Amino acid sequence: MGAEIVEVHPGFSSPLDTFRKLWFTASLEQWSQMDDHQRTLLDPGMVANAREAEPWKAVELFRALADRAELTQLLEHFNQEYHLLMTPSVAIPPFEINQEVPLSSDMRDWEEWAPFSYPFNLSQQPAASVPCGFTDNGLPVGFQLAGGKYDDVRVLRACHAYMEAHPPRFPSVPNPAQYA
Repeated sequence: MGAEIVEVHPGFSSPLDTFRKLWFTASLEQWSQMDDHQRTLLDPGMVANAREAEPWKAVELFRALADRAELTQLLEHFNQEYHLLMTPSVAIPPFEINQEVPLSSDMRDWEEWAPFSYPFNLSQQPAASVPCGFTDNGLPVGFQLAGGKYDDVRVLRACHAYMEAHPPRFPSVPNPAQYA
């Protein structure tokens, strides 16, 4: 479609700890503003995240904010040479419904199977996931395009162009009972 594809590593390691420090601290802030009844209505995973942040010190949040700024600067530099970064949408195929992680894995949280999402949430860059095919079992897979900070239009135009050229074609729907 006219794009030059270059395989390149963006130059950072997993920022999962930084993401968790910020996400869990924000969860704790929300949780702390609620009364006991409101807390009973929350998703158990959100509550677990909030409770995990309770013993953290302010200096840990400060370090996470500094790490976030460093990641943002690194990616802004990366985007000077590469306008879009393409990754898988997620690192694994779809798994059983009503599960936060695949049952057969040693994962404990969704961030472990979604390592291509939170780096761009942290760096405040636009990213979009685009359907691009199916597993052998007929389950959807996709790719993600991430652009430079404030380059939303470029990301959306590229995604739109791909979907116009390759509209999703849905295979026969798998038996949902096999994933219950």
